[in-house]
Amino acid sequence: MKAKRILPYVAALLFLAWSLGTLARSGPSSGGLLVNSYWLLYVVYLLPLAGLVGMIVMVVILALEWRVISDAIGMGLAARRRSKTAKKRRTTLSLVIAGAAWVFALMTVYYRCPGFRCQTNATQNITQVVEQNVFNNTGPPPSLPFSGTIANLTGFFSTDWYVFPFLALIVIGGIILARSVWVSADETRRVALLTPRVQQEGQVAVREAMMALVAREEADPGSRIIACYQRMVRAAANLGAPIGPDLTARELEVGIRGMFHLSGPGIGELTQLFEEARYSLHMMTEADGQEAQSCLVEIAAELEASPLVDEPGPEAVRTGA
Repeated sequence: MKAKRILPYVAALLFLAWSLGTLARSGPSSGGLLVNSYWLLYVVYLLPLAGLVGMIVMVVILALEWRVISDAIGMGLAARRRSKTAKKRRTTLSLVIAGAAWVFALMTVYYRCPGFRCQTNATQNITQVVEQNVFNNTGPPPSLPFSGTIANLTGFFSTDWYVFPFLALIVIGGIILARSVWVSADETRRVALLTPRVQQEGQVAVREAMMALVAREEADPGSRIIACYQRMVRAAANLGAPIGPDLTARELEVGIRGMFHLSGPGIGELTQLFEEARYSLHMMTEADGQEAQSCLVEIAAELEASPLVDEPGPEAVRTGA
C-alpha cells in the first residue's frame, strides 16, 4: 500500500485512541472530549445487540453460500499453488499474523470472560464509565430520544446468546475449510492432467494463427488479425475457458491468459490490435500485421518456457514427435 492510502487510516486510529484516552482522565471537574457525546451512549448500548445480529446474518450467509465460498477459496488456493510468483514468505507472514490474532482473541476471552459465557459486570462497568464521561458526572438529562426503547432492548438482551452463533460459525467455517482443501487438491490434480494438452493446443493455435496472418486470400490485414485472434479464442474455449462471443475483448484476453497461463505482454498487445481491427474505423496496415506476428512469436516462446510444462509426460513426448 502507498503511504497516501495508509495515512487516513493511521489518523483515524490516532483520533480514536485520543478519544478513548479521555475516558480514564476525565473527572468531575475536567471536561473530556466525550462530554455531551450522547451518540456514544447509543453506540455502547446497541453495540452488543448489533454484534449478535451481525453474527447471525453471517451464519445465515455462510450456511446458504457454503458451496460457492468453499469453491472460491479452493480455486484460489490452487491458483496460488500453481503460481511461481506467489512467495512462500508472504504466505507464512499471513499465517503468523492470523495465528497471532486468534491467540490474542482467545486470551482476551479467557482473561476477560472466563469460558464462553462472559460476565455482565464487565459490560456494565464499561457502560458506567462511558456514562460518567458523557454526562461529566452531573447525572443524565431528563430524557433522550428512544431511550426507553433502547433500555428495553438492552434489558432483554443477554451476552450468553453469543455462544450459539459462535459455535455455528465454528462448525460452518470448519466445513467450508475442509471442502476448500478438497476442492484445491482436486483442481491441482485436474490442472496437472490438463497441462500437456494445454501446451499442445496452445502451440497448435499459435501456428494456425500465424498461418491466418500470412494468408493472401484476404487482402485486408484487419481481417487477418481478427481471424488469428479468433483462433486463439477458439483454442481456449475448447479447453474449457469461460469465453464466448458475447464477451468484450478484455474479457477474452483474461480467459486466454488464464487457460494458457500467459503473463507476458504479447497477448495484451495482440488483444489491442484485435480491438482496433474489429471496432476502429481506420484501416489496418501491413505494419499492424507484422506487429501481430511478433506478438504470436512472443506467445509461442512463452508457451515453450512455461514452468507448468517443463516436464511433459511420456505420452506427450511420443505424440509430440
